[in-house]
Amino acid sequence: MASILVAEDDDDVRMVVMAGLHRAGHSCTAAANGHAAWEAAAAQTPDLLVSDIDMPVMDGLSLCAKLRSDPRLARVPVILMSGSIIPGDERMVRVDATSCLRKPFTLTELRNCVARALTAGHQPGTTSTCS
Repeated sequence: MASILVAEDDDDVRMVVMAGLHRAGHSCTAAANGHAAWEAAAAQTPDLLVSDIDMPVMDGLSLCAKLRSDPRLARVPVILMSGSIIPGDERMVRVDATSCLRKPFTLTELRNCVARALTAGHQPGTTSTCS
C-alpha cells in the first residue's frame, strides 16, 4: 500500500499509530520530532505524513509549512493530529494541512482519515477535519 511517515514524540502513541497503519497494509517510518521527520521526508518522499502538532525541536505546524515550501514535497498529504485542536482553529489551514485529526481518536478513524487523504491527495487550500 502506502509509505507513511509518522511524526510523534510520545512513544506509546507513535507505536499505536504505526501498528494500526501496519495492520492496514501500509509501511511506516517513525520520527520522534519534527526535525527528524523533515530529514526522513527529504531523504525518501513518503506517500503521506501523519504528524502530531505539539513536538519538540520542530512542531508539526512548522514541519507541514516546511514541506509545503519544498517543491519536491509540497504535494505530500499531511494529516496533523493533536488534542489541542478546537473548533475554528485556523492553524492547520494556515500551513495548508490536508486534514486534521483530534486526539483521542480510534484506529478506525485514523485509518479512514488516511484512506481519504491517500485517495484524494493533497488539494491546496482545502483542510478537512477527520474526527
